Amino acid sequence: MLNLQKLQTKLFSLVKISLLLFLILGLFSLNARPVYAIISGVSGVNIENLTLFQANGDVKVDSLLRIDKLIESRLYEYEQDKSKNLPRESQLFNQGLEQSKQNNFKEAIPLYTQALQLNSQFAKAYVSRGYANSKINQLDKALKDYNQALAIDPELIEAYIGRGNLYFQQSKYQEAISDFDSAINLNDNYYDAYFSRGSVYLELEQYEQALEDFSEAISLNPKYLDAYLQRGDVESDLEDYQQAIKDYTNAIKLDSEGQEYLAYYKRGLAFYYSGESNQAIKDFEQCSKINRDFGDAYYRLGLVWQDLEDYNKAVKYYDQALQFNSDNYYLYLQRGISLYFLDKYTNAIDSFDDALNYGDGNDDYYYYAWLLKAFSLNKLEKYAEAVKSFDQALKYKSNDSDLYLIRGLALSELEKYGEAVDSYDKALQYKPDDDRAWERKGDALSKLEKYGEAVDSYDKALQYKPDDDRAWENKGDALYYLGKYAESLKSYNTALQYNPDDDWALYQIACIYGLQNNVPLALENLQKAIKLDSKYRDTAKTDPDFDLIREQPEFQELLTAKNFLIF
Repeated sequence: MLNLQKLQTKLFSLVKISLLLFLILGLFSLNARPVYAIISGVSGVNIENLTLFQANGDVKVDSLLRIDKLIESRLYEYEQDKSKNLPRESQLFNQGLEQSKQNNFKEAIPLYTQALQLNSQFAKAYVSRGYANSKINQLDKALKDYNQALAIDPELIEAYIGRGNLYFQQSKYQEAISDFDSAINLNDNYYDAYFSRGSVYLELEQYEQALEDFSEAISLNPKYLDAYLQRGDVESDLEDYQQAIKDYTNAIKLDSEGQEYLAYYKRGLAFYYSGESNQAIKDFEQCSKINRDFGDAYYRLGLVWQDLEDYNKAVKYYDQALQFNSDNYYLYLQRGISLYFLDKYTNAIDSFDDALNYGDGNDDYYYYAWLLKAFSLNKLEKYAEAVKSFDQALKYKSNDSDLYLIRGLALSELEKYGEAVDSYDKALQYKPDDDRAWERKGDALSKLEKYGEAVDSYDKALQYKPDDDRAWENKGDALYYLGKYAESLKSYNTALQYNPDDDWALYQIACIYGLQNNVPLALENLQKAIKLDSKYRDTAKTDPDFDLIREQPEFQELLTAKNFLIF
């Protein structure tokens, strides 16, 4: 007999299986496309731009620093020959350069100013003071100095590079490109100008132009470490990871001091996205050895170990990354995912709560944090709280059919079947052909004893997925309750066509034949069910569906026999 207790047990298992499938098949796709998808949602939302460290997240700052470095090296070439009897302005200028070399830019500026007071046409002093002003964030003063230098000497290449980098820093990209163009026009062998212009093109995601400029810089200076790094970035963005790995490797070889941690980090990323996890781990570890304060490397190590399903190591590295980014909600989100897979659901919830507390208003990440928290609460069987979290997630994505579906499953766990039906209806409003929602709606309607409506729902599910043995089985259950035994038998038999080991369908067929006093067919199907799961022997002993055949010797023998009868 399909009593309410049996149905509840069956539906409970279906809910658990459904939620697990959502997690395994939809929610946590961690090997997503670089740079950058970490998780893909049950609805397939593209969140490529939401990861902690994006492809070009450090390119602009990194490029500015590297252009600064090359400007400095060029400026230091301005130093006057100390062995000669220098004019006073040249002495002051040299003193300013010495202060700049020690990063004492505030002290350098007055020295350049004194030199200019003695010689107002000292163009290189304007360039040097402009650079010093830019380093202390006096950008307007820096711009005036570069402009004055070029007014005095329109062919002073370092002034174009300095002003171009200043424009780059201010996101005035076309002005920056124009200045770098001017530098190249003055000297087409000036590899630093190609590097600088390529960096702007990279920031603008104009990859072909960037690739040309970095390649030209390397052609002019085959030992140009920075150009190899930046060209590798372009190739990574173009998903040419093998070529990127070659360029990052060249940069590492050129790093005589072994301090270029970014080269290891970037090569690690390229290995990671090429599926070479072990090589990626080695590079991220080397990066962290060189710069122990570089939190990005620990984060990436966490991701790789998470992909490799070593969640303990993943959590370890996320915790290390959080030492440097303690308010980074993306990190808490990833950490929570690993804790979830370690079955540490309470800790996972805490991590998702931290992600929510530190969120920056990004709707997609709030959505995922609430959704993941809801799954964790479900694992703790805190279904009421799970529903509240699902409701919070819906605030950020109100048309998510999958979210309404899994919300309905949680409501079913709370035995709020009417609300569950409403949730399934919302899912179907946004996705009318969702066989899962139709089937789960049928389950909830069955719990409400609305068996006719349940049959209609199962029929809709089977319209979209005719080989769904569970839907056929559940339809058979509803028809059984309606007393439509012939139709119920047809549904159970169809379920068995798709799943010959469906012990429940076999048992229910035996029950129906028992009600019809059909001893041979009742015993044949009951024997098959018991063979698949011995629990049915005890269930049948008290099941009233077998009352008409209970005294039959064959029935009694089947229930007591150690070995199966063969009919």
